[in-house]
Amino acid sequence: MYDFFWTHALISDETAEGIDKNCNFTAAGAATSALCDDASDEAGESLRDIDIYNIYAPNCQSEKLVTPPIAPSIENFDPCTDYYVDAYLNRPDVQKAMHANVTRLDHPWSACSEVLTRWVDSAKTVLPIIRELMKNNIRVWVYRLETLTGECPSLPADSLSTSSSSLWRQNGGQTVRGAGHEVPSYQPRRALVLVQNFLAGKALPDCKECEQN
Repeated sequence: MYDFFWTHALISDETAEGIDKNCNFTAAGAATSALCDDASDEAGESLRDIDIYNIYAPNCQSEKLVTPPIAPSIENFDPCTDYYVDAYLNRPDVQKAMHANVTRLDHPWSACSEVLTRWVDSAKTVLPIIRELMKNNIRVWVYRLETLTGECPSLPADSLSTSSSSLWRQNGGQTVRGAGHEVPSYQPRRALVLVQNFLAGKALPDCKECEQN
């Protein structure tokens, strides 16, 4: 992920070097060093106003927005969506309905808080899940996107007991152009075409008619 940031000039050479030298992200749940934390904090500060799930997305111009527009458009991506979600999930009536915050925390809920700092059950690959679905005759359509910083095909490949015979290339699935992590949010029309054709068991059409405006 940080290599992606660096190669796209989003973090400095010094920050990237500090992360590469002092951080080990391969061991799930492993404690990080102070030098690694400092370098990661520097990267976070550089990326503060950037959507890391789609680095080309526009910025939200107001962090005080709490409600979405009355008539949202399928044509455009709304960069302020996260603020609507935070405001909604911090409403007392919503938390009561979800049986959440029963201990009455002294701080608001946020999607990426500092409460949990070690994620130890992150899967390196979803291939076993896909195999299990296919074995049970459940249709699977794998699609990818263009602007997600965390896409690392080399990570699961490192653990395979095989030798490389050719350069890595995408050789299957579908790509949603111009989309970030949450595909329907960034490219709603293309996502709709993708889902509709999958449910209908049809191949994807020439998508000129579903281009974003």
